[in-house]
Amino acid sequence: MIIDSAPSAVSECFGRADVEGFYHIDNDTYHLLPGVSSTNTADIMVDPAAYLNGESAFDKDPNADHFVFGSMVHEALMFPDSFRDLYNVFPGKVRRGKKWEAFKDECSEAGLIAIPNQMMDDCNRIIEMVGDVPEHDALFSSPFNNYELSGWINEPESGILCKIRTDVLRLLPSSPTVVDIVDIKTAPTAEFEIDPGVSRYTKGFKYSIRSYGYYRQQAFYNDMLENMGYTVNSFRFFVIGKDLKGNALYTLGDEWIEEGREEYKDALASLKRIIMGV
Repeated sequence: MIIDSAPSAVSECFGRADVEGFYHIDNDTYHLLPGVSSTNTADIMVDPAAYLNGESAFDKDPNADHFVFGSMVHEALMFPDSFRDLYNVFPGKVRRGKKWEAFKDECSEAGLIAIPNQMMDDCNRIIEMVGDVPEHDALFSSPFNNYELSGWINEPESGILCKIRTDVLRLLPSSPTVVDIVDIKTAPTAEFEIDPGVSRYTKGFKYSIRSYGYYRQQAFYNDMLENMGYTVNSFRFFVIGKDLKGNALYTLGDEWIEEGREEYKDALASLKRIIMGV
């Protein structure tokens, strides 16, 4: 299924979005369906054979606090009227012991995510902080926005089936094939760089770009969208500081994109060699 057309199960089981080539699919199902994502390329770069065996070189526990909080912030910005329906706040002070375990089990049975009160408080502060940003309405309230769309395409050089999931995809009114992309990130701070003399522990977003491969993600998304027939007018990271001191919009320079493109293409080529036994 790795070198194949988009899985037929997508067309048969999920609704097509109004944007050509994309589908409305929940996040968990998206990750279960075939296709190489930009995140997967990091695993392939380490060991393509291990990736094919379902192994990851990185800690990706979806229940880890930073993953849960990041997902919650995404939901809050894109679906402000309904995101709280997905979570249940633990009334206790300490997340351990029988009460916490029982609470988690109850939430799981109800299809909810158990979170501590502080996490919801921090999310509410971020919602308030982001709402004060001048670009907020243009970023998250435009009638031309489409949220959390999933798409598949065979990367032309390798033939590998790839997939992308956009946070905010905006169709430009002037053309149905020209798009703006906004990718939401949470980070320790929204500042681009932090002087080590100011803080030895908090690093700026520049560190996250390198550590988490965001430059490779942007190259991957730009190219897959173009392979799907779209022209990317802009790709911006909307960065939310967990320190609650502000937000920022960043566009990566061409040198970042070219490096990311080289890395993901090398990863796909190495994966194809493993699959073809050469």
